[in-house]
Amino acid sequence: MNDPTAAIVQFLRREFVGKSEIKAVYDSDPDLIPTDALPCITVDKQGDRSQYGATGYLDVTEEIVVKVILDKQVDWKDDVDHEQHVKKHLRRLVERRTDDGRAYAPGTIRFALANRLEIERVVVSAAIGVDYGIAARNAESMVTAEAHLAISCTYSMRARTGS
Repeated sequence: MNDPTAAIVQFLRREFVGKSEIKAVYDSDPDLIPTDALPCITVDKQGDRSQYGATGYLDVTEEIVVKVILDKQVDWKDDVDHEQHVKKHLRRLVERRTDDGRAYAPGTIRFALANRLEIERVVVSAAIGVDYGIAARNAESMVTAEAHLAISCTYSMRARTGS
C-alpha cells in the first residue's frame, strides 16, 4: 500500500492538473509558493493514531488536510468584478453544486474526494470538513485565499514483522 498522503497527491494530480485551472499539487505545504503556480493544491498529513485491533493488526487513522490555494491579491486590482471575488471562486472550485443542488458537481474538489478517491486497502472517511480563510504566505507579501479540507484515512497493517 502506498502512503495515503502520497496516494492522494497522485490522485489529485491526475484529476486536476492539465484538466482544470489547478497548476500544481504539492506533497506537504511548501509555504513559499510561486505566484505562477497558483491556483494549487497541497496535501499535508497532520498526524495519525494507531491501536492494536482484535485480529492482531494495527489499525491506523491518518488525519490529512487538502488545501486549495488561490491568489487573493487579484481582488485588489482596480478593475475587479466584486461579484466574482476570489473567495467566491474558491467556493465554486471546492464545492459547486449540480443544477438541482442535490450533489457536488463533477470537477469540484469535494466531488473528487468523496466519489472518485480510492486507495488500495484504505478507507477514506465520508466525513470531509472544510474551512475557508486568508493566509499570508511569504516574504514577498503574498496573500492567498484558502480552503482546508480535513479528511481521515483508516487502514490496517501488520503489527509485527518476522517470526
